[in-house]
Amino acid sequence: MGPEIWIGLAAVFVSGAALGSAGVLLMQWVAGKVGSRPALPHSADDREIEMLRNEVSDLSRQVQNLDARLDFQEQLLSGATPTTPPPARLPEPDGDEGS
Repeated sequence: MGPEIWIGLAAVFVSGAALGSAGVLLMQWVAGKVGSRPALPHSADDREIEMLRNEVSDLSRQVQNLDARLDFQEQLLSGATPTTPPPARLPEPDGDEGS
């Protein structure tokens, strides 16, 4: 790429606000052409797959617990779940009884 192209690209960068999303897309395309290709992802072995399955299972269990808690809180707020009032307070002890 010649210096004219780099100067043109720099001008596009500087006037990016004027060009808006078209300038951003152009620069992403240019960066993709100039940059190196990403390496292909490696394939997971059985140990990694089992570890990921366990993590997904744990996350699923946590989401189910949170969902049950949320349902309970919604029922409490809507009045569908009866709650018992706290017990009555004990009367204050008289200070004269000990003398």
